[in-house]
Amino acid sequence: MLKEALKYLSLGLSVIPVSPRGKEPLLPWKEFQQRRASEAEVREWFIRWPDANLGIVSGRVSGVVVVDLDGPEGQTSAKNLQMQSSAVSFSGKGKHLWYKHPGSTVENAVRKYPGLDIRGDGGYVLVAPSIHPNGSRYRWISPVTSVEQLPVFPLAVFAKTAPQIGQDVRNVGDGSVLSRNAPGWIAKDLEAMTNGNIDDTLFRICCRLRHDGYGMDDAFIFLEHRAEKAGATPGHLQDKINNVWGRYESKRRDTTTLQSHGTLVLHSPTNPDSIQRYAECQLGDNASAQRYETGYPKFDAITKGLKKGEVLTVAARTGVGKTNWIITPIRSFCMANKKVLLFSTEMSFDQIWSRYRATLGRSESFDTHQFYICDEFTPDIARIEEAIRHVQPDLFIFDHISHIGTDYHIISKFMSEIKRLTRLFNIPGIVTAQLNRNADWVQQGERVTPRMSMIQGSGAIEQISGAVLLLSEKRINGNYTEIEGVIDKNRHGDKGMVQFALKRNPYRVEEI
Repeated sequence: MLKEALKYLSLGLSVIPVSPRGKEPLLPWKEFQQRRASEAEVREWFIRWPDANLGIVSGRVSGVVVVDLDGPEGQTSAKNLQMQSSAVSFSGKGKHLWYKHPGSTVENAVRKYPGLDIRGDGGYVLVAPSIHPNGSRYRWISPVTSVEQLPVFPLAVFAKTAPQIGQDVRNVGDGSVLSRNAPGWIAKDLEAMTNGNIDDTLFRICCRLRHDGYGMDDAFIFLEHRAEKAGATPGHLQDKINNVWGRYESKRRDTTTLQSHGTLVLHSPTNPDSIQRYAECQLGDNASAQRYETGYPKFDAITKGLKKGEVLTVAARTGVGKTNWIITPIRSFCMANKKVLLFSTEMSFDQIWSRYRATLGRSESFDTHQFYICDEFTPDIARIEEAIRHVQPDLFIFDHISHIGTDYHIISKFMSEIKRLTRLFNIPGIVTAQLNRNADWVQQGERVTPRMSMIQGSGAIEQISGAVLLLSEKRINGNYTEIEGVIDKNRHGDKGMVQFALKRNPYRVEEI
């Protein structure tokens, strides 16, 4: 794929890496709407992600406009408009017609005509030899050999105002085009959604939600049940959401919460749909879903390990060993050739790497471990999401949340966003937190056993975490400190206790 990417770059096209068999850029790509990536950047991307799809940013930066013809409808529209080009490629479900940019602004348009989209300034398309999510490969019928030799995009053909995202249109039989912004159209489309039209229906509604400023998590919650009921394959809805939110900008940035105006759904044993969903949920809970070992066998036996879409919170007083505790899961993931992304608000990356490297054996090569660290003191959610999109980790860790603030509402909002990101990217998450001074109480010569109520911002953390581990120092024995671990919440099993030791020279935490 690197060879092909460099070939496109040599033609003057702005190249970006896109998720394998997907349509979501693997990194923030806005700047590449203004400048082309360097050869060094392209080499770095496709060496890091050798299986990535190839994307070309359309518009002035590449000097091209692409007309996307989707299925028979798109082919018919192109024929009626007498659209032709010297560069044509097969896409996942139709064809791409390539044109030279006319010099004036060309806006992206969805369903300008039935089955016909325009990728202009600020858009992007996949190119050969990328693989569409449906498994088909993009390939050229007649490739772009020179941007200058392409026919100029026929701006006059599209002189009428193009529908923006959310302003979908359809053919009504007599060749006319009807807007689908009438009140209630989303509800009607959802009712009529079947396995045969699910892709287009989800696309239209996602575009509308994105246009109106709703978030990706809002869209997923709103559409998940209907998509499943219509027969969507696993990941179909999330791929569609990632595609729309990655390609288009919101037009109403002041809208942040999805307002529900649809039909109220109540579940009951007398409702067949509810019974079916209940059975699916039970199957999902009981099936051997993919779980990840932390490297602490006793802890994993009780909690069933880390789980995708779930957050584990590890809480302790300062100096007990929160950061050292997370080193073992990081090592377990890296030794399994998985990626780990750590946000550290306490220690710099070199300090963490030094402790991490000290735990490796002589035969373990640190240079091959995919361990990424961001040591900004207070990264916001937007920065965290940007880093996750860039790295695509298998495990995400935030150390520690108490630096975000101690107010309940601040912690509640932040934890909710962390949970959203673990669900959005389908990865497990670990958050460390601080216990308050009540955890230092001493009764009859021993410290009290910590409780979740001793975590700063405990209410929000307890509600959102799938599991909570409380660490407390018990006694110092020579070269190590005994640490008691209390699993005070476990959504997928029983509570319990695990004994750890914080050893020195080098610092590491082990079960005892």
